Amino acid sequence: MQKFRPWDESDTGHLLRAFGANDDLATQVGDTDLSTLERCQEFIALQLAPSSPSVRNFAISVDGKAVGNVGIENMEHRHATGRVYYWVSAEAKAKALPHALSPRLPAGHLKGATCSGSSSATGSTTRRPASSH
Repeated sequence: MQKFRPWDESDTGHLLRAFGANDDLATQVGDTDLSTLERCQEFIALQLAPSSPSVRNFAISVDGKAVGNVGIENMEHRHATGRVYYWVSAEAKAKALPHALSPRLPAGHLKGATCSGSSSATGSTTRRPASSH
């Protein structure tokens, strides 16, 4: 079963495997080194698990295994806007997971917004309020 859920420490090994198997994912985390369990654990604790009024990340979970991330940053609640981004592991990409998840976003964030974007292994888009006309 596919779902979005908060990141937690138990996802450390999944994060290490995802980034170890796909050099393309490195662009998603800049200069961050995710080559060890310790560094992945720290990245989850400091970057993926915390949330704030302007940033939220969710693990993309398939059968309890984190295979990617979908996040919303630069959330501006008054106008219901924000930047949506995601990445998925090579394993999930091979199963066409980005396409399967593309119309779904976590409930309760940026209500009334619409989303359009690509279904590549990594991507981002800006969410805007649904038009009233």
